[in-house]
Amino acid sequence: MAWAHVHAQSMLFSYYLLVSALINELFARVAVLRAAALALSPHAVTTLGTMLVRQAQLAGLIAWVACALWFALKVYGRRRPPAFTIGYPLRYGGGVFIACVGAGILAGVLSGRGTIGWGLLAGFVAGIALARRVAGDVAQRWGASSLVQGRVMTIAVALEFALFNVLGSSGIFASMSRAAAWETSLTIVGAHFLLMRWSHGRLMLVLGIAVLAWLGFGVAAHLPLAAVAMGDGLLKLGFGMAMAWPLLEQMVTDRSAPGYPPVSRPPRAGSPG
Repeated sequence: MAWAHVHAQSMLFSYYLLVSALINELFARVAVLRAAALALSPHAVTTLGTMLVRQAQLAGLIAWVACALWFALKVYGRRRPPAFTIGYPLRYGGGVFIACVGAGILAGVLSGRGTIGWGLLAGFVAGIALARRVAGDVAQRWGASSLVQGRVMTIAVALEFALFNVLGSSGIFASMSRAAAWETSLTIVGAHFLLMRWSHGRLMLVLGIAVLAWLGFGVAAHLPLAAVAMGDGLLKLGFGMAMAWPLLEQMVTDRSAPGYPPVSRPPRAGSPG
């Protein structure tokens, strides 16, 4: 299993709090589910306080834990040193994933109010599928990530999840407005990009700085959530494409030279950072 694929999967499930919010929104918007939830918890003021919604969110958390353990077993079972590593192999699949997330955020913003979360989730799913699809091409040209790169990425994702967990379990997220919760979430994601400079290269560091700077400007200027999310999505889409560009360019070259396997041509490692 390629590290880029593991990272994409881990990132998706590390957002179980956002998935929990989508579960609550589903119960709040669908009349049949809302009626059932409130009927089972007649004293609840909103669907968030009903037993049915909390049980559904707990099921999501259990699914996340099961998947996280499965990924951990896969990763730690393959900790042997890679055959070769050129630059930052995680950069390419990670770039594809980040670009998809950015596109999903933009799609959610442009679709209308209340759909940013669904766009984000769609971007995650698309990112996982595409990162998995290109994993073989990345491994063939740039090898696998080094053990140090893999550990840095694991630490960054683990810290991100731990912070989300603390904010969620302490009730801080619940006490925030929708805009503040989103801005806080995007800030945490941007901060964990900084650590991933040592697993994905310099462009990831620049992306993290750009995201945090944009969020700081948006909050200081009191921009609406849609504008803040759109800027964040554009940054992720642009930097993700820049990170993945050497891979995409080489894939186009391969398609234009039928009959010549990629290994018969010298690899294009692109920028090492």
